[in-house]
Amino acid sequence: MDLHKTLELAIDNLASNQLRNEAQVKSAVILPVLRALGWNDANPNSVLPEYEVPKEQSKGYVDYALLGRRGPLVFVEAKRIGGIDVNAETQLFKYAVNRGVPILILTDGRQWDFYLSMAAGIPQERRFYRLELDSKQNISECAEFLQKHAEQSRVLSGEAEESATTLHKSNELRDRARCGLPRVWKKLLEKPDDLIRDLLAEEVFEDCGITPEPEDVEQFLRETSESPQTPQTSQLAARLVAASSISKPTVARSSGRTKIIAFTYLGDRIETGTAKATLVEIIKKLAVRDGEFMEQYSRATQSRTRALVSRNRADLYREASHLIEDHSVDLGDGWWLGTNLSAAKIRDHIRTACEVAGISDLELIER
Repeated sequence: MDLHKTLELAIDNLASNQLRNEAQVKSAVILPVLRALGWNDANPNSVLPEYEVPKEQSKGYVDYALLGRRGPLVFVEAKRIGGIDVNAETQLFKYAVNRGVPILILTDGRQWDFYLSMAAGIPQERRFYRLELDSKQNISECAEFLQKHAEQSRVLSGEAEESATTLHKSNELRDRARCGLPRVWKKLLEKPDDLIRDLLAEEVFEDCGITPEPEDVEQFLRETSESPQTPQTSQLAARLVAASSISKPTVARSSGRTKIIAFTYLGDRIETGTAKATLVEIIKKLAVRDGEFMEQYSRATQSRTRALVSRNRADLYREASHLIEDHSVDLGDGWWLGTNLSAAKIRDHIRTACEVAGISDLELIER
């Protein structure tokens, strides 16, 4: 029986509530899966049940040792459904200590925990994957993982261990980054950089119809960093993440306090001095290049509360008309541009302009 069908049957058996002890789990789930992965439990040179190992100056027995020419390459320890706990994990590692067995599997049939035995750390830190046979919807993913890390041919060739090592390293890096999130978030709030200020300012504009002053944003973030974590702080983080995922500018946002002073296009450098002036000049140049550009750009940059460019000046600030006089620029040919924008949003609108115009040779210059 192929692996997909074996896994389907295993899931049915697990859902039957008839597997009430370890022996039943072995016969109805674990052994069929091992067979489908190429391990022949009728051949003692392939699979040895109750494999004897030294254990704390006595003897212990691993449920299954999957063998290569030089001895065990995988230990499989079976438990009754729900029987996986810290003690079972510790027991498996005691069996494996100093045995040179690369991959360890602890399973109750439903949950399959895979460990890289010679990695550093406590057993939980050596686990590189947890597979759960609880739904037929994820059978393809389960089958792919099992074939990659437990199929006999890949275990014997060393490919399974190599893949496990790569996955374990990736998990370590991900955990390190995850642990760094609270620390870095606190540092960002204590000393806000341009990105976080701009994202927050843009969110305030979408909510209130006006962009706050930079010093007000910075003061708010510093005050937030000094107060205990609250639902409001969590909400701020969520909104900033959402805002940052809306679009990705062509030119990466600066991590320092740089500003746009010019741009190059078609080999020419155009001095502008400010980000807003840069946006104005880029739009004008692209409008001259393509007579359809302004209409397309207007549609691409519409939002609920405003139009970035419009022939109707009132559309620039539909819910904040008091901004029209001081925060709009005449682009010519009847078009107006709303300039009450954060630096981050200006970058996004430049990126969109390049996409609409179909160009890739425009570069922003900063200092």
